[in-house]
Amino acid sequence: MCNNSSSKPGDPNLRKYLKLWAALVAFLTLGQIAATALVPRSLPLTLINDAMQFVLMLSAALIFSVNASATTRLTRLFWMLLAACWGVRIVGQTMWMYFDLVLRKEAPNPFVGDILLFLSNIPVLAALLLQPHRDRLEGRKAQSTVDFLLLLLWWLYLYLFFVIPWQYVVLDEARYGWNYNRLHGWLDVVLLLTLGFLWSHSFGRWKWLYASFFGARAT
Repeated sequence: MCNNSSSKPGDPNLRKYLKLWAALVAFLTLGQIAATALVPRSLPLTLINDAMQFVLMLSAALIFSVNASATTRLTRLFWMLLAACWGVRIVGQTMWMYFDLVLRKEAPNPFVGDILLFLSNIPVLAALLLQPHRDRLEGRKAQSTVDFLLLLLWWLYLYLFFVIPWQYVVLDEARYGWNYNRLHGWLDVVLLLTLGFLWSHSFGRWKWLYASFFGARAT
């Protein structure tokens, strides 16, 4: 059994920032729903939706980065990897906004930003495999770097093998979409299984955190 007093998911002093972040997320989510329902399909609606999604992603990256600064050892690396996930997604969202707002046309299909959306899940998987809820973290920091690189190379290899041929070798939108969705589904299953395992083997705040992540991924 782990000792939750020595490995909490974030410093207690960050509670007020987490509450503010939760309020911001709720406000932006409700605002996006209202805009979709009330604003007619047009460039302003596209601008509102894209901007809100960008701010939501940026807020997630920032809150995870702040949480990392208030923790120590592998717990810090855990939050940094989660922040990296949203950092990659921000880059992809920026590319998408460039087509929507600057070029004012739909992004091409296949879209080069799709690989960023796919690979943004790898830092999350690497963070979960750190198992930061455990007490004994000595000697795992160097190993975690190797694990992350192996995970990245493995899933990148699968992407290159299953998806890239239908994107750049023989353009086939149907096969590209099917293979991309299938590979992305496999990665989602791996993440859900990992979260389920950690959820069942943790206690206290970490258990709540893993359960929240599991619910977010499942939906």
